[in-house]
Order: sequence, then C-alpha cells, then structure tokens
Amino acid sequence: MPKFVAAAIAALAAAVLLGFGAQTAGAASSCHLSSYEQRHLGTSYVLNVKVKKVGCAKAKKVVKSYHACRQTHVKAGKCSKKVSDGWKCSDKRFDVIPTQYDAKTTCKKGTARIFSTYTQFT
Repeated sequence: MPKFVAAAIAALAAAVLLGFGAQTAGAASSCHLSSYEQRHLGTSYVLNVKVKKVGCAKAKKVVKSYHACRQTHVKAGKCSKKVSDGWKCSDKRFDVIPTQYDAKTTCKKGTARIFSTYTQFT
C-alpha cells in the first residue's frame, strides 16, 4: 500500500507541474513602459507591450520602427513591409471615431511575437 500511495502522489505532482508548465509556456510577458515611452514610441500613445521569445528592449525598437513605417503611409496608416530586421507587423483597429482610434498590433518573426495596443489621434 505505501508504494501505491507514493506512486499516486508522484503522478499527481507530475500532473500539477505539467499543468503549470502548459499554462505559462504560452503566456506573454508584459514590458514596462514609462510615461515617456508611452508617448514617444511613434504614435499618440502606446498603451502596452507584451512579448513571447523576445526581450522588451528589442520589442520597443520594433514597435517604434513599425509606427515610423505607418507614418510614411499616412493616408492608410498601415505598414505592409518588414521592419527592424525582418519583423512583420499588422494591426486591428477598434473604437474608431473621427478623431482617434485604438488598435492591437501583432509583430512576428519566426516563433517570436510582440503584442502592443496603441491609441492614434487622427
């Protein structure tokens, strides 16, 4: 009986550890943005930046590069080329009104991801 209990406890512990690993493996990490960075990454306000498999310093450079590219296409406000050493970015706009809109951006390079949300005053 003690062998059975020990095996059951070991199996339960392994299942719990696997569950925690699966939960955190796909989670994106948040990057801290100072109030200066929120206003100076190339758009009206960058509200947040989250990363997977890339550092926050690189993510901020990519976000700034993407917004600089968007500014060169002012009429559409979209960037269709790769930025900052091969990152491909796209955004989805929401809460659109005549004077501003919000958007969620996803930048991809291989398996690395950068997610950000921004507000653009028009």
